[in-house]
Amino acid sequence: MATTKTGDEPRADKHAAAADGPGKNDARKAADRRKIEASLGKPLKLYDPHKRKLQQEAAAAAARAPGDRIFAAKAGGMIQTFIGEAANAKSGAVVDTGSGVYYLEGIPEWPGDVLGKRVKVAGIVQRKKLAPDPTVGPNGEQSTAMVGSSSVIVAPKWKLFPAP
Repeated sequence: MATTKTGDEPRADKHAAAADGPGKNDARKAADRRKIEASLGKPLKLYDPHKRKLQQEAAAAAARAPGDRIFAAKAGGMIQTFIGEAANAKSGAVVDTGSGVYYLEGIPEWPGDVLGKRVKVAGIVQRKKLAPDPTVGPNGEQSTAMVGSSSVIVAPKWKLFPAP
């Protein structure tokens, strides 16, 4: 019970339980869950909305590209498609969409007849560290490197766009 500002009359306060300390309700809920699991003889399946969303995205990707069903499920991501210009960078082949640059995993460079043309690339996008962070030598010289991680299309499938 908490008291009002004037002080004397007690009143019920919905925030008073928080003053008792964190975790009291969590411990009670866990105990209740254990009792139910013991009476059922099996563990309860708890609903996880984030996991459910990933499962739905993987299923949608599998419906669009049935051959990629197993890969999409294992990677835990969604197959995305990008259209942009094929270019080469020091860390490998990239597709420049105008709103971002995406590296293509496993492709060191574009073939000469594709370089500079519009391509359509599909795959699962992940953030990966492609090169070490730059270091500064004793005389102030800086090594060639990249700061942070980059967007990488894993197991990319590509073709010229529009297809010839």
